[in-house]
Amino acid sequence: VNYRWPDVAGLNATLARTILEAEAASPGVVRSNVGGWHSGTEFLAGASPGVPELRARLEAFVAELLRQVLDPVPAVLPPFRLEGWANVLRAGDYHALHSHPN
Repeated sequence: VNYRWPDVAGLNATLARTILEAEAASPGVVRSNVGGWHSGTEFLAGASPGVPELRARLEAFVAELLRQVLDPVPAVLPPFRLEGWANVLRAGDYHALHSHPN
């Protein structure tokens, strides 16, 4: 499914500021990133500017996707958990080949 959120420019600008401020305040973690900055996996659980709106949009999107693929559609959707992180990559930084299990 491809989906473009409407009215996202303001949210993107807010998230960019939030992520760059987090990068300046924390050394981050090293996962698959070679260079750059990687937040912890709790990023979406945070309350920093823009993050609650992003989380709400993602929850609504996942719920709608479940409604489209489940047959029959249950009266109550199955529970799901979102996990997310932020990355900052600059010239020369990259992610090594990796997989996302589970």
